[in-house]
Amino acid sequence: MQLLMGKIRQLSLGVKIPMVIFITICLLLGSSFYLLIQRQYRIDLQSKIDDIKHSSALIQQSTRYSMLQGDMDAVEEIIMNTAEITTIQAVSLLSADFDVVTSSDPHLSKKLLKNEYLQEVKSNHKQTIDQSAFRNGIITCYNPILLDEDCMDCHDDSPVGDLYGVLTTSISTSDILKRHSTNTWVLSSAAWVLVFLSTGLLYLVTKIIVVNPLKNMAASADIIAGGNLEEEIKITSEDETGQLGNSLQIMVKNIKEQVDILDKVPTPVLTIDKNYNVEFMNPAGAAIGGLTQEQCVGKKCYDIFKTDHCNTDKCAVRQAMREDAIVTENALANPNPSTFIPIQYTGAPLKNEKGEIIGALEYIADISDIDAMMKETDHVVETVAKVMRAAANKDLTQQIAEEFTENFAELKKNVNKTLQVLDVAMGQVGSAVEQVSSASNQIASGSQSLAEGTNEQSSTLEEVSSSLEEMSSMTQQNAQNAAQATVLSGEAST
Repeated sequence: MQLLMGKIRQLSLGVKIPMVIFITICLLLGSSFYLLIQRQYRIDLQSKIDDIKHSSALIQQSTRYSMLQGDMDAVEEIIMNTAEITTIQAVSLLSADFDVVTSSDPHLSKKLLKNEYLQEVKSNHKQTIDQSAFRNGIITCYNPILLDEDCMDCHDDSPVGDLYGVLTTSISTSDILKRHSTNTWVLSSAAWVLVFLSTGLLYLVTKIIVVNPLKNMAASADIIAGGNLEEEIKITSEDETGQLGNSLQIMVKNIKEQVDILDKVPTPVLTIDKNYNVEFMNPAGAAIGGLTQEQCVGKKCYDIFKTDHCNTDKCAVRQAMREDAIVTENALANPNPSTFIPIQYTGAPLKNEKGEIIGALEYIADISDIDAMMKETDHVVETVAKVMRAAANKDLTQQIAEEFTENFAELKKNVNKTLQVLDVAMGQVGSAVEQVSSASNQIASGSQSLAEGTNEQSSTLEEVSSSLEEMSSMTQQNAQNAAQATVLSGEAST
């Protein structure tokens, strides 16, 4: 039974509906014609029972007169003459003890007569019909012969109403059976014709009203499932199939709204199955590969982006499906020989209603600008570091000569200005040091002249005093220069 039900579930709607219609019509027409045949059968049977009652009554009336006259030969002649009536099979006259007095067909009568019916007639003195042999073509009527006032002349020793004998009449029912068989065949043939005509007509009507609209909607649903959301769903009625079509249209509209959101995302978004076949790709993703969205569907994702992670364990999408996790990686895409795009991409597993992983969602970000900025930053840092290393080696004449982008132009200007200020300050400090050195030499020379003689002491002291004043002035100047250098160094460091 389960195997049969499984086979039935696999059948298309175009087969199931005619099957249901056929079975239903067979049951309805079969039941109707069976009841009709049985009704006609009962009518024919009742008609035959009425016939045998009437025939039996006529025979009994015909034999009654002869019995009253005591002419049993006449009674026997009447009974024997009934054999010429084609519908009558046998007529028998039985005594009260159920012995056969006379019969038109003794052999058949002996075969047909049944003791239980005779006993029933004897006990209730009423007519009884034996229908048990009806389907064999015969029914038998048991008619009691009772004594009445007219019989007292010959049977004064028996009370009125006592059972004198039993008259049995058997008639053929073959005409009914034949008619019943003919009716059954005719009605069965008509039933089958009606079944096929009704099934065909109902199938055509059902096909036009139900099957064709459902097939059209199923075909549209398959096209929509394939990714074509522009497929038109044809609605030809306002019944349940029309409502189903309207619901399908609303569902497609909602899906389109969701897809439109993904289509408007400026970076690539795609979904793949477990074999890396693209099931959906937004316009941004298709543009990277130089393809349309329709051309992307069915292609392998690694044939479109061609990153250095494709077909390796580094692939974030492969990791996402394998580990049931969201994975992000950086890679270099090479969609065509002349294009290399630094990307950061994220893979997330997709699951069905059973929680089984059936594919992945991939989101790709073009990080070319970030990558270029990082490279530029690295270059700027290296250039500034080179100049600062020269400054650390007391070479303040080095300057940043190359042009930087707008982002780093101000940094270049400030570094060069700081180095210039430091160079000037260090020059002033060197000049001050030289002046201090010269003053020290003069002091030493004055001290030597003082040691040479006391005569020159007075003039020497005056010169020393003058030199000391000059040295004091120079010292103050050096202090100011040093302070200025300190300020400039502070500015440069900020």
